[in-house]
Amino acid sequence: MRHKGVVQSLMEFAENLANKHKYVDTWLASDIGRKDEAHQFYKELGYLITKLSYLIYLHIKYQ
Repeated sequence: MRHKGVVQSLMEFAENLANKHKYVDTWLASDIGRKDEAHQFYKELGYLITKLSYLIYLHIKYQ
């Protein structure tokens, strides 16, 4: 993964900020169809794949 050190630093920053504000968990969204090593990297940081989600932006109007 390119910029792995930068991503790890950002994840640590987010987790520390969450701890500071007494959050009990953090989560991230990543495309389930990714073919790179990103998901393995997140697993190595301790993140678990918990679900597949669907999202629609209701403010988008189809013309």
